[in-house]
Amino acid sequence: MIESILNRKIRFTPNEDTLTSSIFDHLKLLPENIMLEIIINSCYDFPKDLIPTNLISLEYWPHWDAKGSNNKNYVEPDLFLEFSNIDVIIEAKRWDDNQQYTSQWKNELQGYLNEYENKEKKVFLIALGGVNNIDSEKVTIKEKEFKIIKSRWSRILNEVKKVQKSLSLNKGKLETIDRVLSLLEIIILYFEFHGFYVGEWLQSIPFHNYKISAAATENKIFNLKF
Repeated sequence: MIESILNRKIRFTPNEDTLTSSIFDHLKLLPENIMLEIIINSCYDFPKDLIPTNLISLEYWPHWDAKGSNNKNYVEPDLFLEFSNIDVIIEAKRWDDNQQYTSQWKNELQGYLNEYENKEKKVFLIALGGVNNIDSEKVTIKEKEFKIIKSRWSRILNEVKKVQKSLSLNKGKLETIDRVLSLLEIIILYFEFHGFYVGEWLQSIPFHNYKISAAATENKIFNLKF
């Protein structure tokens, strides 16, 4: 789709929702350990005891019961990622600074508790973009304490570029590497479309119209460390 957008074949107005969906639609297609490496390394002060494993589902804009929150109808976080060991809520903002606020985090965590009251699993929230500072925070809902971890879109972009640079050293040696590189290129192009500076070096990398295969998620060459 990115080529049709860049060549003005379809109308596509960049906003917070298109940024969130276009980036995470492609991050989730990466081998899971690469996806997690990018997300975790983009966060400030990510605690080692909250490392997710085995993505089960990724849901955009779920509607959760608003009971006990400041919302009237429902609570709607931007992303809900369910892993085998932990749940992750992501509240994303369009720009990188000064858009997040504590009351919204509390509403979303309250909504989560309303939906998953009996779920015996840790949950935390990533405040992505719009941060006022980089320090992790804690909020308390129903006498339960929850961690708020900060990140910025620009940090995700930088991590994508780091992985791309590393894998580019083995470009052409393995089909799955080339396919992952293609996905990383697409992610960077979406960042560029949404107004982020991606750097001059991207222009020298040819774009390949590959389709990701299941084999890419199974190849042991992607066993990267955090």
